[in-house]
Amino acid sequence: MKTIYKNTIAVAINTAVFAAMIYAGTVAQAHEDEAVLQGILESYQAQQAETQAEEMECLALNIYFETHAKSLVDAMSVSDVVLNRVVSTRYPDTVCDVVHQGYKKGSRSCQFSWYCDGKHDEPYDDDSWEQSRKYAHDIYMNGNFRGMTQGATHYHAHWMKAYWASSLNRVARIGSHIFYIEK
Repeated sequence: MKTIYKNTIAVAINTAVFAAMIYAGTVAQAHEDEAVLQGILESYQAQQAETQAEEMECLALNIYFETHAKSLVDAMSVSDVVLNRVVSTRYPDTVCDVVHQGYKKGSRSCQFSWYCDGKHDEPYDDDSWEQSRKYAHDIYMNGNFRGMTQGATHYHAHWMKAYWASSLNRVARIGSHIFYIEK
């Protein structure tokens, strides 16, 4: 009986030691896995920050060249259209791709005329450029004024006669632009 008891104790001790070894290995592996996952997360976050910065830069350029950041309402309304296109399945799914849509070297059929008008696309007015960047950050990062165009995906300056306007439903005139939604 004592032998069975000693064997049982030995088995229990060995099992406990083995379990502790497995646990220790599991804990060590868990710490290693956590470090790997943390590295992946940090890399992803850095990539996301870079993507956000690029997207805001494209949005700021569109604000600058479409409105010269002359008014908050103009900047936010044209930006709302860009973001409406991003969420629509009918258009590209990034701000930069929406802003650059339709570009072909030598073509003048871009979605946003400033992008393919053959002129230099570098901001030249520092104050307007800085304001454009602030507006882009506010709408892109904080959602300020999102929805103000009621889902519009098209616009043009109020003084312009757009050949395509009759094929869309007019939503409103906001600031210096007239906004449309697809029928």
